[in-house]
Amino acid sequence: QASNASVASMTTSCDEVGWASYLTYSWVTPLAEIGARRATEASEAAGASAPPPPQLGVHDTPQLAEADRAAANTSQLLSHVGSYERRGRSHPLLRGIASNFWKLL
Repeated sequence: QASNASVASMTTSCDEVGWASYLTYSWVTPLAEIGARRATEASEAAGASAPPPPQLGVHDTPQLAEADRAAANTSQLLSHVGSYERRGRSHPLLRGIASNFWKLL
C-alpha cells in the first residue's frame, strides 16, 4: 500500500525533533498527512457509501529514542532511588525523580 510506504519513511526518532517543533506541534504534520491520504483513498475506493476512514495506529508513530523508553528510564530511576536509600538520605523517591529528570526540565 502507498500509505505503508509513507509510514516506513517516518522512522526518525523523537530525539531529533527540536524544542520549537514540540511547541508548534509540527511533528504532527506527517501523521495528519497519512490520515488524510488514507481517508481520501478509502472514500475513492468505496464511492458514495464509504465507511469511516481507518484511524492512525501505533505503528504510524515514530519510534522513541532508546533513552526515552520506559524501561531505560525506570532502570535509571531505580538506580538513583537505591543510591539515595543506601546513603540514608531523606525522601529518596523525590530525590531520585529530581536527579533522573532534572535535565528535561
